[in-house]
Amino acid sequence: MKRNFSNESLINYLLRLKRAAGGRLRGRLLFVCRAFANGTNSKIYFGRGLRLINSKSLWMGEGVSFGIMARIECHGQSEGSAKLITIGPKTSFGDYFHAGAINKIQIGSNVLGGSNILIVDHNHGNPVKDMQNKEMEIPRLRPLTSNGPIVIEDNVWIADNCVILAGAHIGAGAIISANSIVKGHVPSFSIYSSNKQASNK
Repeated sequence: MKRNFSNESLINYLLRLKRAAGGRLRGRLLFVCRAFANGTNSKIYFGRGLRLINSKSLWMGEGVSFGIMARIECHGQSEGSAKLITIGPKTSFGDYFHAGAINKIQIGSNVLGGSNILIVDHNHGNPVKDMQNKEMEIPRLRPLTSNGPIVIEDNVWIADNCVILAGAHIGAGAIISANSIVKGHVPSFSIYSSNKQASNK
């Protein structure tokens, strides 16, 4: 969709241009510094406040973009250039995106995500066992565990405030309604809301 700026004030238009230039510059500088896995495209966009951990395990295609305060963490134990998080071309997420992987998070192309989205494939320890252990370790010291990878196929739309957990598989063209928690299979071309399938095409 072509953007229409005819009703935009001059100051807002200039601020948009400044933000766009800054986001492209951040992406280009990180690419030049070889911050990402081999093969990552140079045309990527990051809003201000970016936080990356072990970004050499992150791969992104052309045109991937994030709003402000994105946080992307790869905590896998594998050596070398293993890609724990892959994000396909033309995928974009809004502000306050957070992804964390110890297993694998695979996000397809042309995925559209709103703000405040959490995608994480692991827990701190084993919640059931830890609650029964009177001598439990404090949460931040518990070993990370995963119940499986996360797959988000192409052309998925994820609305604001969604949480996508280990083992989730979202089929192509699906829509995830705002405030949803996803931890299982969502069929392609379906609308998913509040942990249940709302409708099919």
